[in-house]
Amino acid sequence: MHWLRKIGSYPLGWLGLLLLLAVVAFLEKYVTDYLRTHYSTCDSLFWFFSSSAQSIATFVAFLLTGYSLLLSIMDRLEEKDETLEDIHHNLKLSYYQEVRILLILTGAAIVCSLGMIFSHEANFSGKYQIILAVILLNASTVFFGILFVLDIIDPAKYRRMAQQIIDAKADGFTITGKMVNRVDFFVGFLELEKKVRTLWESHNEKTLETRSKAFSSFKEMCDSLLYQQQIDKDLHNKMIEVSRYRNLVFHGRIEEVDIGMMNLLEECVKMITELSKQRGIEM
Repeated sequence: MHWLRKIGSYPLGWLGLLLLLAVVAFLEKYVTDYLRTHYSTCDSLFWFFSSSAQSIATFVAFLLTGYSLLLSIMDRLEEKDETLEDIHHNLKLSYYQEVRILLILTGAAIVCSLGMIFSHEANFSGKYQIILAVILLNASTVFFGILFVLDIIDPAKYRRMAQQIIDAKADGFTITGKMVNRVDFFVGFLELEKKVRTLWESHNEKTLETRSKAFSSFKEMCDSLLYQQQIDKDLHNKMIEVSRYRNLVFHGRIEEVDIGMMNLLEECVKMITELSKQRGIEM
């Protein structure tokens, strides 16, 4: 299903696929006659399917090597910048679905090609129709492999995935449908981060004395304040939700943010400010 959605996302993707199937069905007789004429000898069939099986196996092996390298790079980037966690997680799930289908096609193509090699001397009804089907299977495997490469090197993949996560609303974002410019959201988030850091530092002075150059991310500070019972779980969840949304907007280069998340951000700033005042902490 993932591949079908991907094909449909390209301009005239569905139309092109349907036209291809229609052409193959229409030309089936002519193609089988061509195969019967040019691949009627045993040696022709043997070498054709032998080379196709080896070529497809080599092609997919190179793709899997590149895929493994890509995962390693993504993991290293995530170690340096944890704000990529949501996008990378969803990208990895998407890539896994594509690789799984590609491997199933590869296995089927290789097994069918080997089957044609072992039965190349046999003469039976529908032999050349089966040959045509195996050829189409091999071609489909290469085609989907190329689509997989295009998906990996897509320069807009971060923006596309960030927008998909936000649109899905599966992560519990406060979405209203009304949009505002992202600049105000980033300014407000910087203010929230500054207030959270001030509150966190006031309760971790001894730690900061021994680690003068220590730096903690926004999520780490929120988790630490929750564990120290300086904030309640409700405020913690709200700030983590705002932080995740901010990461998606930033890495996805999304120009507008939902006003519902802007209101939630302002609510978090207000709650942190009131909490700091109650404890005599100057902001």
